[in-house]
Amino acid sequence: MRFSYSVSALGSSATFAERCRSAERAGFDVLFVADHLDGPAPFAMLAAAACATDELRVGTLVLNSAFWTPRLLVREARTLNELSGGRVELGLGAGYLKREFQEAGIPWEGAARRARRLDETVRDVRHMLAAADGGTAAPRLAVGGMSEQVLRTAARRADTVSLSGLFQVRKAPAGTFRLATAEETAARVRYVREQAGERAASLELNALVQMVVPCDDRRAVAERLTAGPIQEMTADELLSSPFALLGTVAEMAEQLRRHRAEFGLGHVTVYEPFRDVFARVIAALRDDEKGTGG
Repeated sequence: MRFSYSVSALGSSATFAERCRSAERAGFDVLFVADHLDGPAPFAMLAAAACATDELRVGTLVLNSAFWTPRLLVREARTLNELSGGRVELGLGAGYLKREFQEAGIPWEGAARRARRLDETVRDVRHMLAAADGGTAAPRLAVGGMSEQVLRTAARRADTVSLSGLFQVRKAPAGTFRLATAEETAARVRYVREQAGERAASLELNALVQMVVPCDDRRAVAERLTAGPIQEMTADELLSSPFALLGTVAEMAEQLRRHRAEFGLGHVTVYEPFRDVFARVIAALRDDEKGTGG
């Protein structure tokens, strides 16, 4: 399995560099930066992370394709890839926050048009990266989202399909989400494999875990959460969702093993606030692999 986390804040350069090095020591494979106007600039952050580490891969999870033209994006990705020695994972998405489009001075379009724009961008970026000369391996290409339109692009054009684990709540403002259930995840994974065809066996499936809750009584916590902030789900649905980890370190490690077996989720990403507790889960899984000879 591969493990990664998404950075949400910069801090001082020295502090950030040490956080990157400690993540590498803890067993994380990739450091990601998202593409939000109120967050750090992705490529500058990733260049700093690459310079501070030796093997940690760096990438975007995900860029808003509406903010970039393919040619400008390829220039950024190729530069970062050269600086990092070929450690880049380039993730793209359709964008979902209307206010960010407005703040950036970019017209807001419906979901179908944003998905078409993403497909066109991924197609062109893939072609440009494949045509580029040089001895450095080309960046891995990821596409992230949860809608069928976006996942179709991911299945047909990407190396990694990143499942965000969130669905837009019907009749609610754009950007109002609910967590995906295990059954919905299984349906999306089947759809990806159908769309990928012969490519299915080579695709990596990535889950962006939305919450990591260390606790001794996971059912009690699930019942409390579904009675409060997560009322769209039952406790059983929350406990079985691959986008929420609840329990002891051993229980969370077992959840990840089950999610890999059931859904093929071989790459797991968490948000930075969950990084340290998730590092303990990584350690438990790595120890188990050593103990079983895997």
